[in-house]
Amino acid sequence: MTAAAYDLADRLHQLAPWQWMNEITLIAIEHPESGRRDHISIMGMMGNHRSLALYLGPVGRQRFNLIQERRDLHQQDTVALILDTPQLQCSFSPRGDLFKSELAAIKQAGKKYRGENWPSFRSFRPGYCPIPANDEETRWLCTAIEQALEVAPTLSWGDDTLRYPKGGAEILTRRLINGEWRTEWTKDDGSLHEFPQPPADALLVEKVRQHPKSIAVQAAFLMVPNPIGKSREVSVFPYFLLLVEPKSRFVLGFSLLSVEHKPYEELIASVPDEFLRICDQNSIRPASIAVDSPATHALLSSTAASFGIRCDLKQHLPALDGVFESMLGFMGGGF
Repeated sequence: MTAAAYDLADRLHQLAPWQWMNEITLIAIEHPESGRRDHISIMGMMGNHRSLALYLGPVGRQRFNLIQERRDLHQQDTVALILDTPQLQCSFSPRGDLFKSELAAIKQAGKKYRGENWPSFRSFRPGYCPIPANDEETRWLCTAIEQALEVAPTLSWGDDTLRYPKGGAEILTRRLINGEWRTEWTKDDGSLHEFPQPPADALLVEKVRQHPKSIAVQAAFLMVPNPIGKSREVSVFPYFLLLVEPKSRFVLGFSLLSVEHKPYEELIASVPDEFLRICDQNSIRPASIAVDSPATHALLSSTAASFGIRCDLKQHLPALDGVFESMLGFMGGGF
């Protein structure tokens, strides 16, 4: 990490754009080489987590849109959406929140900080705990900070970076044109992230279908924001799939998944098969499935359709909640 990067962070902290910019006041920025469009968000207006976040590509923006638009999301879905969203952040926090490598970089850069203004440059990848950004990521994040420092002073409290001419929405966009960063208004992407609906393995469906005993089950799939790993800088977030029989509150089984064993996309796609394996281990077939999160509902909807049964989305499932509270308490973490 260069001293120049910390100089930019210092300028951002001194400007404190979170005093008048809301996190939904996005600034689009186009990567000069790839053409990818990322989005700058300033966080900290409410007094917590002062940061510049750079949401990467359409996936980052669509996940951000979903968090802002869907007020019915379960807390566990919101937490997973935030931590699984590809992004870079320059954040300011107490010294104790930084990694040893970050403290060493600050010392090497000849910087000194006090209080809650210690800067960090972090990279967020699905399934992994945020880690220090690499050199390429840091350079791009610094470019985003530079553009925020140019644009933020031109905005006042309540100003919007979206406008709505005929034909749809446009967003304030920073683009490098002939070696100079300029502001343009370009078409905005207001689409929302869609929770995946992977199919279950057909042979596994048929195997479970043959079990004579049929019972109602409650199921939940969620990320536990309690890191596991060798160190703070080499750790992942565990994902749990849990099945419970609602009347007796008997735990039929659970699966612990992580990106240590398979890529994030494969991990998500494996949830229906994991669900059926638990059913198979108990020699049962599901008569109905109840879930309390839209994400879990999407993940198991195709499986329910394979059995011709309902997958009901409920606001509250006491049996499932009680089991999860016990499990998370044992792990020493939770929501």
